[in-house]
Amino acid sequence: MPGQLAIGGAGVATGYLGRPDLTETVFLPDHFTAAAGARIYLTGDRARRDADGRITILGRNDGQIKIRGVRAELSEIEGALLQVPGVAQAAVKLWPADQGTLLAAYLIPAEDSILTPDPGAIRAAVAGLLPQQLVPTRYMILDTLPVTAAGKLNRAALPEPEVIAAPAQQTIPTTPEEHALFDAWAEVLGHRNFGTQSSFFDLGGDSLAAVQVSFILSERGFRLPIPAFFGAPTIASLAPLMEGKGDALAMLQEIALPLRATGKGRPVFCLHPVLGLSVGFATLVPHLPADRPVYGLQDAGLMQNGMPPLDMQGLVQRYLARIRAIQPQGPYTLVGWSMGGLVAHAIASALEAAGDQVASLTLLDSYPIPLAEAQDDNWLMEQAIPLMGIDFPAGTPASLDMMADVLVQGFVADDPDLPVSPEDIALLIDLLKPVASRNLQLMRGWVPGHVKADVLFYRAAKRGSAPSRAEPALWQPHVGGKLTLRDLPASHMEMLRAAVAPTIAQGIVAQEQALTADPTPVAG
Repeated sequence: MPGQLAIGGAGVATGYLGRPDLTETVFLPDHFTAAAGARIYLTGDRARRDADGRITILGRNDGQIKIRGVRAELSEIEGALLQVPGVAQAAVKLWPADQGTLLAAYLIPAEDSILTPDPGAIRAAVAGLLPQQLVPTRYMILDTLPVTAAGKLNRAALPEPEVIAAPAQQTIPTTPEEHALFDAWAEVLGHRNFGTQSSFFDLGGDSLAAVQVSFILSERGFRLPIPAFFGAPTIASLAPLMEGKGDALAMLQEIALPLRATGKGRPVFCLHPVLGLSVGFATLVPHLPADRPVYGLQDAGLMQNGMPPLDMQGLVQRYLARIRAIQPQGPYTLVGWSMGGLVAHAIASALEAAGDQVASLTLLDSYPIPLAEAQDDNWLMEQAIPLMGIDFPAGTPASLDMMADVLVQGFVADDPDLPVSPEDIALLIDLLKPVASRNLQLMRGWVPGHVKADVLFYRAAKRGSAPSRAEPALWQPHVGGKLTLRDLPASHMEMLRAAVAPTIAQGIVAQEQALTADPTPVAG
């Protein structure tokens, strides 16, 4: 069990010169020896001794904090900051604020580096390394860090973080949604010194404050999913995502749903599961670089109009048109979950056939359905159920439509971030049942093509009880590049939960970086 490291023996001093108060605190009587006047010195270091007598230093007692329910070492946060390019030294400190506490970061630039206090860029760089509660909300660039006479960091001497100055001209809210957001922000942040283009996090907001804003909005007739804050942290970009009276399901009709619409980097395109919705990919947004737009392609709306896609190829062509409208040229980044993996692979194949490059293709527990002579509904359900790792307590559904009903209700019940008010849940379920049924039909008989790109495959380690032939190796004949397999501690239905989202996002970025480092196309 960890404790404070104490030093005893003949070499221990008798105290601090001229500091009897400090001496009394850390130089204590040594009860482990009979020597008269012996003392032990409390080092202030936390340590643990194992069965063999080895001592492991765990950090400083004064270096541990607890902020918004998360306990961490300051050194852990500082270590993450040191991974930001251009940072040579880093320190963090908790400061009191109107809404509890705020975490400030102090950075020393590396020699010959140009480091600017851009909170958005720095926050994005460390967001994938730390829980959201531990990402600093204020940043200061210093020439040097204050130190004690002993050469250690003098955390008490770190300057109070500066209040971020507002631009000379603020863009004022104009729509009812913008006014509602502005008032909720002002109530939570404790001031009104911002405009519709100001970043919530640059103003001192954090994940807990975002929850408070969401709660205030819900009391006033609006609903805003918490993940939306990380992809669109300004009033101007959040307002279109708000659901108010009468338009709660409007977002679900978007074919290319902007999970993060801002940024000049290469977009990330996310492909939906059988439900036809991509809002679940919002959990990836805070862990992807801040300059990367993120779009969720979804067919919930397409399947309800008068001319839905008749087969998988038709759906792929619809999505290709949207992708090229957003990003005319490659390289492209694609990620698909469940059925979305089949669609993402098909899109990648079509892009490569047109001469474009795929930078990253990530499949989340997605498997091609093997062919058979008889492909009736019972056969399709027998294939799909184990592939999705889902248990049906009442046994195999009697029909494809009944299976779609169970899938829809399960997805809706398991996703607390769906942007739908409780009173609209029944409407949403009725809306999505035919979508799921038609998507299951699209999967029937679909034979994946071939891609030259590498494929990163995340497999759900928690499987259902039904025997399953779902193996990532099913993709091997359809992949010309390297097929990398990684397991996630999640079930099929949990593949986009917040706990595993950072791992997936980091894998996507790492795969892109590997392509940049070695741009030679993989022979297929």
